[in-house]
Amino acid sequence: MKIRILYNLGLLQEDMKAYQKAVMYYKEALFLSEKNSDKEAKSIILNGIGSVLFLLGRDEEASDNLRKAISLSSEIDAGQVLWNAFSVLAGLQKKQGAYKDALNSYEYAMDVIEKSRSSLADEDFKASFLGSNRRLEVYHGAIDLLFRLSQREKVSDAAALAFGFMERAKARGFLDSLEIGRVSAAQPVASETEGRLKSLQARLSRLSRRLADPPESSDERNKLEEEASTLEEDYDEVRRDLRTHDPRYAAVRFPELISLEGMRKDLLDDDTVVFTYAVGRESAYGLAIDRKGQRFFPLPSPSALRELVGRHLKWVSDRERSPERTGEELYRALIDPGLDGPCRRMLIVPDDFLHYLPFETLRSADDPSWMGARTEIAYVPSLSSLAEIEKRVKRQKAPSFDLLAVAAPDRGKEEGKTSLQFREREVEEIARLFDSGKRILLKGLEANEKSLKANRIEEAGIIHFAAHGTIDEQKPVRSAIVLRDDPTSEEDGFLQAREVFDFRLKAGLVVLSSCRSAGGRLLRGEGVVGLNRSFLFAGASTV
Repeated sequence: MKIRILYNLGLLQEDMKAYQKAVMYYKEALFLSEKNSDKEAKSIILNGIGSVLFLLGRDEEASDNLRKAISLSSEIDAGQVLWNAFSVLAGLQKKQGAYKDALNSYEYAMDVIEKSRSSLADEDFKASFLGSNRRLEVYHGAIDLLFRLSQREKVSDAAALAFGFMERAKARGFLDSLEIGRVSAAQPVASETEGRLKSLQARLSRLSRRLADPPESSDERNKLEEEASTLEEDYDEVRRDLRTHDPRYAAVRFPELISLEGMRKDLLDDDTVVFTYAVGRESAYGLAIDRKGQRFFPLPSPSALRELVGRHLKWVSDRERSPERTGEELYRALIDPGLDGPCRRMLIVPDDFLHYLPFETLRSADDPSWMGARTEIAYVPSLSSLAEIEKRVKRQKAPSFDLLAVAAPDRGKEEGKTSLQFREREVEEIARLFDSGKRILLKGLEANEKSLKANRIEEAGIIHFAAHGTIDEQKPVRSAIVLRDDPTSEEDGFLQAREVFDFRLKAGLVVLSSCRSAGGRLLRGEGVVGLNRSFLFAGASTV
């Protein structure tokens, strides 16, 4: 207990930047850990001492303590200490100009992190694992190091290595989920489990309907929220239990990450340029790739870039459209260094807050037209996940019909009549492009959840929703497409992301023509988790 107290006091002093006092407390804790032969505590404390000595500029002592922490944590398999010590050691080696040694240390840290991540059974934990506890900074530190190394020594494979680190740090949870989805689609869930899931979903639907028009009493609202959260936890627990005990999931081999050359060969054509980004806490970089080569370039500092993106988003959403040059500034920072001539298509792999940026609204100072008006732009969570989606498309059976289009009004709003008129016109115009026997339109009273599920949504080649959308950033599985409420049905009229995850779609395209439908919860290293991600998981090729 005394060791822990002293160590925590050291942490507190470190947070307060009182580094000398932190070292004093850490050394007292180290003495007691050695006296008690507590190897785990000793490894943690040695890492703490090394980290603080590095901040104090006492590099030789810092290196000595970090190497002791690495040796001891390797002996007892203390992964958290091990990757942390390697990461700090890499920073020290980078500071000293030993770039290749630093790169090796970063790679050792990544290997430990990914070994720890692979042992996690819970998919939600796996999705948030890289973005928590500074783990992502290992990858960003390595990318920053590679750029410095490429400038100093003109390293030929710097871009390929940077590409690999970017892919290792992006949407790993989503990539794994694609394989989970493939296994889930291969065979039906056991009837008993399916019954439990349906029962829980029915209860959740009833609660969603009540939460859509909540009682005035805050106590009643809180009670409903608590009940909904409990049911959601039960639903997730049934899912976890299924995947823990079903041998099909135990045998899952998660997809490998695509290489730079593999991506260029399998995903690129002569008219496409890929832009992939890495935004850390202290540095940010872009990598542009086409058939001819690649360009690795620095971005403005993350704080300056965030401020610029924020100003641009404010300008884009301002109806008055007061003069602003943020679109040109962002184009100059994010696009211009990566272009080697005009291109017809761009594939964007954003990172961190760049997920919120509509690249279509950028423009060159030499061309007044918006980028989206002259270039086809698509976004992907990672290039490895795109490769897996392409493989899935080849395995999928052909859809039974071409189009399922839905036009639903806003709920409880007088202006819903006007919006419905335009939504119905929208889907009617789209429907004219398809043979009458190959399309299904749901509008008016038919635009409800029960009709949607009854009309073979899983067999449609294109699914188009013209409806209101709700986004829950705290609980993305509650994000929903709002359909017409049918009081005679058990369905609540909210097609939630949780329900979409259980579909087995064949759609090559899903269109969410609704406000904020691209939004959701931003997880560092994973991207935006919301409605769009649920449709991709369920089998859609493009959303």
